[in-house]
Amino acid sequence: LKAMDSPAKKSGKKIKRIQEIWNEGFGIISLHCFQNVIPVEAYTREAAMIDAIGMSNLTNERKGDYYGVAKTWPHMKRRKLGTYLLYRAMKILLNEGERPLYQADFNKSNKNVNT
Repeated sequence: LKAMDSPAKKSGKKIKRIQEIWNEGFGIISLHCFQNVIPVEAYTREAAMIDAIGMSNLTNERKGDYYGVAKTWPHMKRRKLGTYLLYRAMKILLNEGERPLYQADFNKSNKNVNT
Protein backbone atom coordinates (compact mmCIF):
# COMPACT_ATOMS: atom_id res chain seq x y z
CA LEU A 1 0.00 0.00 0.00
CA LYS A 2 3.00 2.28 0.06
CA ALA A 3 2.38 2.61 -3.67
CA MET A 4 -0.92 4.31 -2.89
CA ASP A 5 0.96 7.03 -1.00
CA SER A 6 3.34 7.66 -3.89
CA PRO A 7 2.18 10.50 -6.18
CA ALA A 8 3.63 8.67 -9.20
CA LYS A 9 1.60 5.54 -8.51
CA LYS A 10 -1.71 7.17 -7.53
CA SER A 11 -2.78 7.36 -11.15
CA GLY A 12 -2.30 3.63 -11.83
CA LYS A 13 -5.42 1.84 -13.05
CA LYS A 14 -5.03 -0.91 -10.45
CA ILE A 15 -4.77 1.53 -7.53
CA LYS A 16 -7.74 3.53 -8.83
CA ARG A 17 -9.81 0.36 -9.11
CA ILE A 18 -8.92 -0.70 -5.55
CA GLN A 19 -9.90 2.74 -4.28
CA GLU A 20 -13.21 2.55 -6.20
CA ILE A 21 -13.98 -0.81 -4.60
CA TRP A 22 -13.20 0.55 -1.13
CA ASN A 23 -15.25 3.71 -1.78
CA GLU A 24 -18.23 1.51 -2.67
CA GLY A 25 -17.92 -0.15 0.75
CA PHE A 26 -16.49 -3.43 -0.46
CA GLY A 27 -13.21 -5.17 0.27
CA ILE A 28 -10.66 -6.51 -2.18
CA ILE A 29 -10.04 -10.22 -2.32
CA SER A 30 -6.48 -11.48 -2.14
CA LEU A 31 -6.28 -15.17 -2.88
CA HIS A 32 -2.97 -16.87 -2.25
CA CYS A 33 -2.65 -20.08 -4.22
CA PHE A 34 0.06 -22.07 -5.93
CA GLN A 35 2.55 -21.31 -3.18
CA ASN A 36 6.02 -22.80 -2.82
CA VAL A 37 6.92 -22.57 -6.50
CA ILE A 38 10.07 -21.02 -7.92
CA PRO A 39 9.73 -17.46 -9.28
CA VAL A 40 9.91 -18.36 -12.99
CA GLU A 41 7.11 -20.89 -12.53
CA ALA A 42 5.03 -18.31 -10.64
CA TYR A 43 5.59 -15.73 -13.40
CA THR A 44 4.63 -18.27 -16.07
CA ARG A 45 1.46 -19.21 -14.20
CA GLU A 46 0.55 -15.56 -13.75
CA ALA A 47 1.14 -14.88 -17.46
CA ALA A 48 -1.06 -17.82 -18.44
CA MET A 49 -3.90 -16.65 -16.19
CA ILE A 50 -3.60 -13.10 -17.57
CA ASP A 51 -3.84 -14.52 -21.12
CA ALA A 52 -6.87 -16.62 -20.17
CA ILE A 53 -8.72 -13.66 -18.64
CA GLY A 54 -7.63 -11.16 -21.28
CA MET A 55 -5.94 -7.81 -20.77
CA SER A 56 -9.17 -5.95 -21.52
CA ASN A 57 -10.72 -7.48 -18.38
CA LEU A 58 -7.83 -6.57 -16.08
CA THR A 59 -6.08 -3.47 -14.77
CA ASN A 60 -2.64 -4.91 -15.54
CA GLU A 61 -0.51 -2.60 -17.60
CA ARG A 62 1.37 -5.38 -19.37
CA LYS A 63 1.14 -9.08 -20.06
CA GLY A 64 3.12 -11.54 -18.01
CA ASP A 65 6.32 -13.29 -19.01
CA TYR A 66 6.66 -16.96 -19.88
CA TYR A 67 9.71 -19.03 -19.00
CA GLY A 68 10.96 -22.50 -19.79
CA VAL A 69 9.12 -24.75 -22.20
CA ALA A 70 5.90 -22.69 -21.89
CA LYS A 71 7.71 -19.85 -23.67
CA THR A 72 7.64 -21.93 -26.87
CA TRP A 73 3.99 -22.95 -26.62
CA PRO A 74 1.37 -21.56 -29.01
CA HIS A 75 -1.02 -18.96 -27.61
CA MET A 76 -3.96 -21.39 -27.35
CA LYS A 77 -1.96 -23.84 -25.23
CA ARG A 78 -0.92 -21.01 -22.91
CA ARG A 79 -4.54 -19.89 -22.56
CA LYS A 80 -5.55 -23.47 -21.85
CA LEU A 81 -3.01 -23.62 -19.01
CA GLY A 82 -4.32 -20.30 -17.69
CA THR A 83 -7.90 -21.56 -17.77
CA TYR A 84 -6.91 -24.68 -15.85
CA LEU A 85 -5.02 -22.61 -13.25
CA LEU A 86 -8.01 -20.27 -12.84
CA TYR A 87 -10.24 -23.31 -12.32
CA ARG A 88 -7.89 -24.55 -9.59
CA ALA A 89 -7.86 -21.08 -8.01
CA MET A 90 -11.67 -21.07 -8.04
CA LYS A 91 -11.71 -24.39 -6.22
CA ILE A 92 -9.36 -22.96 -3.58
CA LEU A 93 -11.60 -19.90 -3.21
CA LEU A 94 -14.71 -22.04 -2.84
CA ASN A 95 -12.99 -24.24 -0.26
CA GLU A 96 -11.37 -21.47 1.81
CA GLY A 97 -13.93 -18.71 1.30
CA GLU A 98 -13.16 -15.10 0.67
CA ARG A 99 -11.47 -12.80 3.14
CA PRO A 100 -12.06 -9.23 2.00
CA LEU A 101 -9.40 -6.65 2.79
CA TYR A 102 -10.62 -3.16 3.60
CA GLN A 103 -8.61 0.05 3.68
CA ALA A 104 -9.01 0.16 7.48
CA ASP A 105 -7.21 -3.21 7.69
CA PHE A 106 -4.11 -1.62 6.22
CA ASN A 107 -4.40 1.47 8.40
CA LYS A 108 -4.42 -0.80 11.49
CA SER A 109 -1.30 -2.67 10.38
CA ASN A 110 0.52 0.60 9.67
CA LYS A 111 -0.29 1.81 13.17
CA ASN A 112 0.99 -1.45 14.68
CA VAL A 113 4.27 -1.15 12.77
CA ASN A 114 4.80 2.44 13.88
CA THR A 115 4.17 1.80 17.58
